[in-house]
Amino acid sequence: MINEQLGFRFLALRLPGDGKLELLEPAGAESFLSSFLERRGEGVHHLTMLVPDIRASIAVLRARGYEPVQVRLEKPVWQEAFVHPRDGHGVLIQLVQSDRARASRGGETT
Repeated sequence: MINEQLGFRFLALRLPGDGKLELLEPAGAESFLSSFLERRGEGVHHLTMLVPDIRASIAVLRARGYEPVQVRLEKPVWQEAFVHPRDGHGVLIQLVQSDRARASRGGETT
């Protein structure tokens, strides 16, 4: 599939346990993805974990010595927090609590 507005192609693969793997490729030299890859190189960019209680997940991170960044809890439909790549072995880790994602899965998250 191609996202013409953002200038990239992507493939989304469903994984067991309601997981998903997204592969992205620049569709032109002027996309955000092209400039990102020029600066950072290829590889895994981020992992998203759907959690049932983001506040509890943040508390667990802090108890284990990780300080989440870009914590956004204002909108119940999509709440997120990130673990910085320097703390995630070079990978950005995103924690998400989402009513939208829960509804699309047909029930509670695990």
